[in-house]
Amino acid sequence: MKAAFILMDGYRRFPDDAEFTREIQLKDVYNFRSRNYLLESLENFKRKELVNSENYTIEHIIPQNPKTPLEWQQELGENWKLVKEKYLHTLGNLSLTAYNSELSDRPFTNKRTIEGGFNDSPLFLNKSVRVADIWNEQAINNRAVELGQRALKVWPSPYIDADILEMYKAPESTRDTVQYTIEQYEYLQNEMLDLYRLFEKRVFNIDATAKVEFKKLYIAFKAQTNFVDVVLKNQNYVYP
Repeated sequence: MKAAFILMDGYRRFPDDAEFTREIQLKDVYNFRSRNYLLESLENFKRKELVNSENYTIEHIIPQNPKTPLEWQQELGENWKLVKEKYLHTLGNLSLTAYNSELSDRPFTNKRTIEGGFNDSPLFLNKSVRVADIWNEQAINNRAVELGQRALKVWPSPYIDADILEMYKAPESTRDTVQYTIEQYEYLQNEMLDLYRLFEKRVFNIDATAKVEFKKLYIAFKAQTNFVDVVLKNQNYVYP
């Protein structure tokens, strides 16, 4: 199984540690269907007294409220709108708490110090929040880096000695001679390519096991079987 992962290439390749940590820090974790599993796994790494995420709710440290309180605007700085938009649902700004209603939209200092706040929390996920004096872009990135490094320990990349891996490589004659990529599609350019990328992201959020395969005449999204096929046509094509 390790060899199968390592030997995948092209768009199917297994990500290296740098790519994995970068993407998990930037990912919209809140709208990820397996978000509870992700946060619970980070919390319970090497922990004997396991935490059940079902007993907690997801806490946005920067509050979700569209009407951002003045205290939070000052906390995030001059570019608070951009910072909130970029990091609101990312790993660095999310945690678990049983005091969601009490924390609500309170200023960061209050979220730390009130009864049941971050300073009282026994969770690992809140350790890096407790030590922060201010909650801004730098603090979020620092926490995201720390959790990204922990994620590497929770989900280590597969490793096999090179000489053993060589045994699993298929002979050249048995490999597929044609491998398709996204660049092959004549009509997937510019605005259409941007639209496809947005669509692709939404499809991947439907199922964490989903993968994409580029075929000669279409793009296939698969879980256990194909569940979405994208057939690319000229923008002037008229459907019957």
